[in-house]
Amino acid sequence: MTKENTGQDKMKVLIVEPMQEPYVKEIDAGLKSLQKEVGGRIQALYPFEEEAAVVCNDEGKINGMELNRALRDDNGRIYDIIAGPFLICGLDGDRFGSLPDELISKFSEQFKQPEMFIQVGREMLALPTEPQKPRDLHIERNDGIINFGSGTNTIIHTHTRQKVSSVTMKETCRGKPSVRKTLEQAKKEQGSRGQPKPPRKSPPEL
Repeated sequence: MTKENTGQDKMKVLIVEPMQEPYVKEIDAGLKSLQKEVGGRIQALYPFEEEAAVVCNDEGKINGMELNRALRDDNGRIYDIIAGPFLICGLDGDRFGSLPDELISKFSEQFKQPEMFIQVGREMLALPTEPQKPRDLHIERNDGIINFGSGTNTIIHTHTRQKVSSVTMKETCRGKPSVRKTLEQAKKEQGSRGQPKPPRKSPPEL
């Protein structure tokens, strides 16, 4: 998308932030608005069969933005990790548009669980964790937000670019299977699946 929309058009999108549940927001249908949501230059990815696009920060990893969610192939293997906040919007021909309600429901469920990322050898493993409480619930400072998701628990996490502290992992997994067991199971699953397949389709140039 290279042409700025100068009208008053709006579009409804799903916002996915690190350590948060997805939430629905109505934003201006223009390049500047998309850049504001992701915090910089945009990149569009098309990992779904449906008419929907992921819009993320093109330099998120380079700039050390917090790792957010993994993208997986048909076998469930991670082939990419999105850094920084991203949004999912619909496609209206060759333009971005509102995400239909049925896809809002589908992707809200798909990306509902925040993830922590642990590097084991050459593999990156994604561990599900509990969402934090939304950062800011003041409606006047969040114009356009329709909902914040259903999460209400507040958990403080300490992250580096690709590592998570053992204290964080211990607090996150309290009352659940141990992190060691989770990692062992994840490594077994990684080994049994073989090499990852490429994504279904390569995103075209913007």
